[in-house]
Amino acid sequence: MKRVFFAVILAICLVAMTTFPVSAQTQSVNQTVNVNLTVNASMQLSVTRVLNFGSQVQGASSVTVDPVTGGANTGVATLTSAPASQVVTVAWTSTDITNGTNDITWTSSVAGNTTNTQGSATVLTSGNTVTVSSGGAYYFWVGGTIASIPLATPAGSYTGTLTLTVSY
Repeated sequence: MKRVFFAVILAICLVAMTTFPVSAQTQSVNQTVNVNLTVNASMQLSVTRVLNFGSQVQGASSVTVDPVTGGANTGVATLTSAPASQVVTVAWTSTDITNGTNDITWTSSVAGNTTNTQGSATVLTSGNTVTVSSGGAYYFWVGGTIASIPLATPAGSYTGTLTLTVSY
């Protein structure tokens, strides 16, 4: 009889366990995390003054506009960038100064500064990296040298270009 009693109790327990599942209590909490993003304007490079070698005579030798000391004759460009203190690479290429089919070769030079102070600018080499100021600006002054203007150079107005490229 004891065996039957234990067998019945065991059967009742087995039925109870399968009929009424035991579940562990779970807890959960939720918290919202805010996400912020600031999208800044991309870099902008603006030219505010062209490089001007002035009026020269045929046969002139070595005409130079120094990018640091050339004053109002230098070309000027300003880079604005966000975020501030960004490191950028500066490179440039130039074309001959031409009038129709007549060319005058020149060598460009560029100086830069984090402040708009030409006299304390540093002469750069194409491919240099520079750091934009904490205000998000970098200033460039463009100068160059014409080795000579041969006596046979036709008179007239000559133009050329310097392409300044800034990348990050």
